Amino acid sequence: MTTHWGILSTGHIAESFARDLPNVADARLVAVTSRTVERAEQFATRFGAPRVHPTLEALAADPDVEVVYVAGVHPVHHDHAIAMMRAGKHVLVEKPLAMSPAEVTRPRNWLPSKSTW
Repeated sequence: MTTHWGILSTGHIAESFARDLPNVADARLVAVTSRTVERAEQFATRFGAPRVHPTLEALAADPDVEVVYVAGVHPVHHDHAIAMMRAGKHVLVEKPLAMSPAEVTRPRNWLPSKSTW
């Protein structure tokens, strides 16, 4: 069974991840989003992603994406990961998940209603 990946952000660390993903058995990059559609299109072409999404919400809504690699700038990792989990996606977050312990220990109302981990 192939796991379908999406990548949220197209910076250097996302490039490293996308370059190495083909080395993972049964993993396939299927979608990408970035701050600009042009950057996402360039990234998708370079790494063979068949779909480009204009927003993180569109990536989250993509029914073919099972796991999202969150690789934006550090201050948005937490919010991006939460958005993906709320959409029912599994997430792998490029370090760190949050900027402070308080950010991850605040009330758990941000957790999705069903476990996705």
